[in-house]
Amino acid sequence: MPYREILAADATASEKEYLPNIGKGVYYNGIPLVEQKAAYIRDNNFKGAYIWAGDYDVSGEKSLIKALYETLHE
Repeated sequence: MPYREILAADATASEKEYLPNIGKGVYYNGIPLVEQKAAYIRDNNFKGAYIWAGDYDVSGEKSLIKALYETLHE
């Protein structure tokens, strides 16, 4: 399920990792978990991150790619 559809179903989904009210439930990476993973990458001097289906992201403040980029460049 694309992240943009998850946000359409729940406007606060960017701050969560699970929505029980969609089908049998949807697990995904919200902004806090993306930031946590990006900080781990940055703090351990890894070379970068892999993004699966980046075209499923959204623009603006709820963008997962934006959260990843900003955390890697802190």
